[in-house]
Amino acid sequence: MIFADIFFAIFDDSLIPSSSVAPNNPDNMIEKMAGIDSHDVTDWYSSYLLNDNLGLIGNAHLIHADYQTLGVKSEQCLKLADLYSVAVDL
Repeated sequence: MIFADIFFAIFDDSLIPSSSVAPNNPDNMIEKMAGIDSHDVTDWYSSYLLNDNLGLIGNAHLIHADYQTLGVKSEQCLKLADLYSVAVDL
């Protein structure tokens, strides 16, 4: 059985992107995660609850993508994409 939320077929060639971009890897996060203990996790969780800005970053990205001439390739969108990537991963 195939569910609509995990499978989508596109038959209109004009909807398929002509290029792709490599995924972000801001500041090599894997190296930064070495040596984390339980106190670090509880500190992070407390900080996350107080500073959750994922929605704000995502909405700002959408607004700038619509407003800027270069769209998602504008400098503002690229910076917001890096921030969003970090916010999602952490």
